[in-house]
Amino acid sequence: APLQLPATALTSGASVMGDSVHIQALEGQALAMIEQVPQNVRISLRVNPAEASAEFGLWLRGSGNFETGYQLCFLPYQQKVSLNQQSISCVDGLDRPFTLEIIVKDDIIDVCVDERRCLVDRCPELKGDRLFFFGQNSAVTFESITIAPLL
Repeated sequence: APLQLPATALTSGASVMGDSVHIQALEGQALAMIEQVPQNVRISLRVNPAEASAEFGLWLRGSGNFETGYQLCFLPYQQKVSLNQQSISCVDGLDRPFTLEIIVKDDIIDVCVDERRCLVDRCPELKGDRLFFFGQNSAVTFESITIAPLL
């Protein structure tokens, strides 16, 4: 069953409403976060970027105040998705709404972008319990966020 973990805006360019996080960072960066995210977890959401968004994404297993974490980054103009040290290119549709499914299990992070492209990386070092949402020179809404523990 999904957990009820509320998000918190960390900067003035971020806002939270129900199960959605809106980032408005047209010049600079804006941040929001969810705390107490389990180590083994399934995260599902819909990403709705505004036109001309440059860079946005999530930091998984984050800690501190956006100090550490595994960065999952979307670069629409480059058609690129990166996770930690891995990346995939030629990913169409990052400039329009898409779904995102993330499984974090032990030291594996598995990301499925819009049920079309997947990216997997082994990430053994960090154990933080925060999920950060960020936008850099972007406007993006992360909607229908669900977080469910894995057994």
